[in-house]
Parts: sequence; C-alpha cells; structure tokens
Amino acid sequence: DMDAKIAEMDAKIAKVVRQVAEVKAQLPYVQPGDQGWLRLQEQLVALRQEKVLLLKQQADGAIEPEDLEDLRQQMQWLTRMAKLVLQVFDYTEDTASTSTVPEFKDQLRAAYSTEQSVVSSTGTIDLTYCMISHQYLPSRGVTASHLWKHRWARTNFLELDNIHDWRNGLLLAKPLVWAFNTSRLSIIPFNYNLRSYEVYVMDPSIRDIPLLDKLKELQALSAEELQIFESAWKKDGKQLTFGDMHGRKLESKGEEVPQPYRRVLCFQYGRALHKAREEGWLAPGVSLPKMDDYGGSEGSGWRSQMDLFFLCKDRAGGAAHAVVR
Repeated sequence: DMDAKIAEMDAKIAKVVRQVAEVKAQLPYVQPGDQGWLRLQEQLVALRQEKVLLLKQQADGAIEPEDLEDLRQQMQWLTRMAKLVLQVFDYTEDTASTSTVPEFKDQLRAAYSTEQSVVSSTGTIDLTYCMISHQYLPSRGVTASHLWKHRWARTNFLELDNIHDWRNGLLLAKPLVWAFNTSRLSIIPFNYNLRSYEVYVMDPSIRDIPLLDKLKELQALSAEELQIFESAWKKDGKQLTFGDMHGRKLESKGEEVPQPYRRVLCFQYGRALHKAREEGWLAPGVSLPKMDDYGGSEGSGWRSQMDLFFLCKDRAGGAAHAVVR
C-alpha cells in the first residue's frame, strides 16, 4: 500500500544519508588531492546524486522504474549543461576585468585603504594599500579587481545583486590580479575563522617570478612609481616573488576588515583546482587546503545552486574541488 511505499522510500533516503556520513568520516584520514581522497569524493558525488533522485521521487511520487529512468536522463542533461557552465564561468585572461566605475575603487579604498601619497620630482604620487603584499603602492599599479567578473554581471548564478558591490572586489597589485584572474592564485576562505582569507599559489611555474618583472610586463609606469615598487618589494636584497605571497592573509588598512564574498572566492578556488589538474600543476599527493563550506552564513538560495553545479560537474569530469561539507 501507499504507507509501505512511503516507508520504503524513507528508509532508502536514510540509508544514503548514513552512507554519506560514513564516507565523510573517512576524509580526515586521507591527503587532499591523492587517489584515496579522489575516490571518496567520487563516492560522495554518486551518493548525493542518488539522494537528489530519491528526494525528487519522494516529492513527486515517482516510484515506478520508468519514472526513475526519466530522472536519470534529467541528471544527464544537467551534467551536459554543467560542462557549458564550466566554459562560461572560467577565470582566464579573456575574462579579466577592471572597473570603469570610479565609485567601485573609491568604495574599496574607503573600506581597505587610507589616503596616502608621496611627493616625487614630478609631483604627488597617490598610494593605495595592496591587501596581499601588505604595502602602500602607487595607485596606478593597484587594481580594484572584481572577484565575480564584470562580463558575468547579467548572470545571476551566485545571486549578486550588484556587480560593483565593494564586497565583490579587492585592492591588489596588478601582478596579483593577473595571477588571480588566470587561476594561478586563489584566495581561500576558511570556515574556522570567518575573517581568515589565505593566499594559495596554484601554479608552481610562477613561484620564482619577481612581482616587479610581471608588473613591468603588465603596466607602463613612471620611473618614480617603479622605484617605489622596487623598494617596497625588496627583502633581504632580493625582489619578492609570487611564491613569497603564498600563505599570506588578506589585510586591510581601512574602515573594514576584509570581507569579500566568500562564495565567489570558493567558486574561483574550485575552478582553479579544476584548471590545476588539467594543466598538471598539482604534483601527486600534493596537500591542498580544505574548506568546510561554500560561504558560511552569507545567504541561502545560492547554496543549492553551487551544490548542484559541482555535483553535476564532478560527475562529468571527475572531482575538481577540495570542499568537504
């Protein structure tokens, strides 16, 4: 009868929930990124898909075999769509964008920097605080960088109401913006401390590149401006490199503590991990940071979108992120 069928469905769902808990309990004992970790992630993806199907069946009363097959076809369609989403929302040089809205940088400077300047032989040079290198640098070499890119403004994938919201940006020296925009560097939020955002260099090939060399490649600056960068980025007689930024935390000198949108940083990190595996940046057994959620207490509706996106994406192309929920 119907009561028996409902009880059977509840039992199936409860079983999947238990299996998810059992798999997650094993995660602390494996190294993120190695084969055992990937195998557990694949099990979690499969179990979550099964749970989605069972819940959908329970909600719709779809318990016949033909209904189950229809739902599986829907999941396959979502998987194909996820592949397209991966192509659209990718952090590359083509998607890099800086704001043409002066108010955006003004808001970020008010939040994370203070007004400072130096007098040179050619006039006054305005300075802005770089939140990763932790230095005041010539403003023309520090970018108000969008985290969720300007060209994606018309999409509502992560439910950002305003692409120019100051929480969708950071003040970063241009070499660091380039690394973030090309998935070579990520800024990882950790759930154990809602104020903690740590830099992780994904691409080992850039670790020994001096920041100053990359800056000269990206931006034409005056001799006086370059001299300030060279002096700021010199430590123990050597120029700071991208590798020296690894492990640093975001810092602010303005009115606010760093509070960028965690869900956007998590999304970029997931995409960067996907690219790192594609490009062979990750050595076997490499230790990867582990995040505990996809944005803490920021919102509600976006969470289900993120879960479904990564669930379908991982089913299509293998585990591509290091998130443990």
